Amino acid sequence: MTGRTLVIVGSLALAAGLASFATAAPGDRPEKPDKPAKVRPGKARAPLTRPTDGAEDDAKGRIDVAQRPGDKLDLRIKGQRLDAALTVDITIQGAGEEIVLADGVVTNDRGGIKLMIRTHKGDVLPLSATTLGDLVGAVVRIRDSAAPPDAAPLLSGRVPEIRADLPRRVRLRSELALVDGQTDGAGRIQVRFRGKDVRSELEMRIRGLAEGDSVSFLIDDGTDSFVEIGTATADADGRARYRARTHHGDALPLDTTTVLDMLGRAVRVDVNGAPRLSGAVPARE
Repeated sequence: MTGRTLVIVGSLALAAGLASFATAAPGDRPEKPDKPAKVRPGKARAPLTRPTDGAEDDAKGRIDVAQRPGDKLDLRIKGQRLDAALTVDITIQGAGEEIVLADGVVTNDRGGIKLMIRTHKGDVLPLSATTLGDLVGAVVRIRDSAAPPDAAPLLSGRVPEIRADLPRRVRLRSELALVDGQTDGAGRIQVRFRGKDVRSELEMRIRGLAEGDSVSFLIDDGTDSFVEIGTATADADGRARYRARTHHGDALPLDTTTVLDMLGRAVRVDVNGAPRLSGAVPARE
């Protein structure tokens, strides 16, 4: 009986409330509080890549930055596929000053290391920076602790800028043309970019060569001069390829962070020391 009485009382209260709401003047109705707008964290990622003459052929890594509500700033550095149990130092350089972020760090059994700087945990940004913007372009390096100071780093990269204008995905391709006086060979150049994790890929494929031909891939450095970015030897099918993929730890030409920075640049392919093909990195319309 008690349970039934509670149901009746609840029903009566609900009915009374509905009647009161229906007869109340619009100005008397309680206003719903405004919901705070969702603030999405700003994030950016850049690759840590190997030097062209590096010994760690499989090594790769990345730099992540994030800015969240409440002035929470994150800087994360991650190295992967280094030698297991390797002792390394992590440094950062900006405006000529290089400082050590962590020294004597030992990689795990998978060759991985991780460094996290989080201001909301009491950590301080390096290089006297107060914002992540102050660190944009600073060079992060992972070095073998046992190597001499002037040795090339195992991995290096630049702190990225948080940007909202990066395209979601870019895929472009263009054909390479024979230079005047050449009759053998063909090729194409293509670029791929994924904004979600800032993946970049630059690839040139050449065909129609003779087996054993020596191939050099060159790109305009911005001063109308060509610099070599890779070499290859034509295989039994007369094919050769150059490919740089940041998500595999490959460094992009000209110290660029993304392949988008190279769109439109002139390229050339030399075979046995003589120009054979030419073209340009395809650009978006």
